[in-house]
Amino acid sequence: MNSNQNNNRGKGGGNKRNMTAIVSILLWALVLTLLVNLATSRLQQANSVEVSYGQFRQLIMQDAVESVVMSSGKYTSR
Repeated sequence: MNSNQNNNRGKGGGNKRNMTAIVSILLWALVLTLLVNLATSRLQQANSVEVSYGQFRQLIMQDAVESVVMSSGKYTSR
């Protein structure tokens, strides 16, 4: 009976270790996802330039704007 109790203890500890490993992997995946999201948003902001409406009109008059796309309340020109 004593060896049976030892076997049950070993199984319980393995379940805790497995759960800890799963939680650790999920937390690392979350952290990495947040870092990638932050990096991509920073890159998008670095590639954009904000111009005043007057400057925008001048660019249109000079045919420097190929097209304008509006999404999420922002205008993007090409």
